[in-house]
Amino acid sequence: MERDSKFQNVIWIGIPGNSNDSRISAQTILADLKANHEISHVMVEGGPTTARQFLAEKQVDRAILVYAPMNFEIPLPSNLNRESFEEAGLELIRESTVGVDRVEYW
Repeated sequence: MERDSKFQNVIWIGIPGNSNDSRISAQTILADLKANHEISHVMVEGGPTTARQFLAEKQVDRAILVYAPMNFEIPLPSNLNRESFEEAGLELIRESTVGVDRVEYW
């Protein structure tokens, strides 16, 4: 596979998954990064499915949520709420406004 030159400093890592499920657990990903690549801190960006997976497995030690005042024609509900973060062991430590966005720090 030919890669775009802007990704020349990116290391592509493949992690074997479970053949019975198309998802790889967050714990498996993080364990592989630590054991095989000496990476112990990662920033995960993604949509609600990714967030729910990492939260459910309690693999999140902090979260920053940005709420932008946007309306979508066909919204995708996140199904994330305060309890989702609290059940993962997180605590809301601060809220702020940045421009028109509301930001929560967990």
